[in-house]
Amino acid sequence: MVQIMKINKNNITGMMLSNNTTGELLSVYVHEESPESVDGVVHQFPLSNGFEIHKCNEFLRSLEIKDEFEITFMSYKQYANQLQRLMTLMLIQRLLDAAGSDVAAYEIYNVMLDGFKGQNLVVKAEQENDLQKYVMMALNKFIELDGKVGE
Repeated sequence: MVQIMKINKNNITGMMLSNNTTGELLSVYVHEESPESVDGVVHQFPLSNGFEIHKCNEFLRSLEIKDEFEITFMSYKQYANQLQRLMTLMLIQRLLDAAGSDVAAYEIYNVMLDGFKGQNLVVKAEQENDLQKYVMMALNKFIELDGKVGE
């Protein structure tokens, strides 16, 4: 059982839903950097019943990632997408904090999705493995538009 308070959100480097090809129960895996281990620590949140899903939702909420979508479980596919979105938002927020910006990560994420005339910068950042470059482009666009993206 994972103890939520022992996971430092600033050390999380990945979150994913396990693949069920081996017949194992689905779980959320959270990878955390750790000074005790070169490979870090992997925390597992099983999702085999409603209570376990509730515990994982509570963990995700405890990360305090500002988002316009509520953390909820509707299907495994939706949950996997939500985990990916939350991880991306967490990484964006770290970059914004490092840049001294008080803009919410989800606002930059939305600019990256549709603020560049049909170009999805989230996908481009993943393809080029350069999130920082595209977050800074989106932040500049957000500032240029005075936060009025998509209006």
